[in-house]
Amino acid sequence: MLGHRANYYALEFPAQSYPRSYVASAQALTQIAEEVPTDELFDRMCVLGRERRTARARFEGATTALSKMKEPEKAPQ
Repeated sequence: MLGHRANYYALEFPAQSYPRSYVASAQALTQIAEEVPTDELFDRMCVLGRERRTARARFEGATTALSKMKEPEKAPQ
């Protein structure tokens, strides 16, 4: 049974952690805004944005790859 739903379980972790990573980025941006000199804010924000785009690309790549995987056929009973 687990083999039949492996794609679902393989996507469950990134599907849950991906949105949480935006919360972590927002918290990091708040901390940066409080601690970093104003002239560095834009550069730091860009770093966070690039990290989010990279994470999105990984998530979309994993989703695409796993959705294209063929589910195992059930053994005849």
